[in-house]
Amino acid sequence: MTESEQQAWIQAAQEGDEYGFTQIFYHYQTRLFHMARRMVGDPAEAEDVVQQSFIKAFNNIAKVREPAQFKSWLYRIVYTTSVDSLRRRKRRDEIPLDEQIYVRRAPTTADPLHEALRQEKYDLIEEALQQMSPINRAYIILREFLNLSYKEMAQALDKTLPAVRIGLFRAREQLREYLPQTVEEDAA
Repeated sequence: MTESEQQAWIQAAQEGDEYGFTQIFYHYQTRLFHMARRMVGDPAEAEDVVQQSFIKAFNNIAKVREPAQFKSWLYRIVYTTSVDSLRRRKRRDEIPLDEQIYVRRAPTTADPLHEALRQEKYDLIEEALQQMSPINRAYIILREFLNLSYKEMAQALDKTLPAVRIGLFRAREQLREYLPQTVEEDAA
C-alpha cells in the first residue's frame, strides 16, 4: 500500500467507509500481531490485543489529523492495549512461565543443526523480552523487530526523541542482562 493509497483509505474510513478501514486492517494486522505477541508473550492474548486495538482505532479514527502519522498512532494503541492486558493478567495473578514461547520462523537453511541453533537463539531472545518491563520491551520490538525510526517510535510511545534514544539504550542494556553470553556473542 502506497502512502497516497493509505491516506485515501484513512480518509474513507474517517468518513465512515467500513471498506476503507478493512483495507487498513488487512495492511497492518500482521505487523501489529507480531508486536502484540512479543509484548504479551501469548499468541491468543495477542490476537485479543490486536482485535481490541482495531476496535479502538475504528472508534477513534476521526481523531487522526495527520495521515502520515497513522502507523505510529496504531502502534501506540497496540502498545497501550498490550500494557493494559499485562496489567489485567498481573491482577489476576496469572502470569505464565515463559517455558513455551511461541516463535514461528521460516527455516533459513537446509542444515538442521544450524536451524536448531538459530531457533534456540530466537527462543532465548523471546524469553528475555518477556522478562523486560513493558516499555523496554516496546522499545526493542519497535526498533529491532519492526524497524521503526526514532521519530516513529517517539510518536508511537508518545515520547520525545531524546527520551526514545535514552530509553532504547537502556532497553538494550536490560536485554543484554537477560541474554546468556553465547547469544550476545552470536549477535555481535
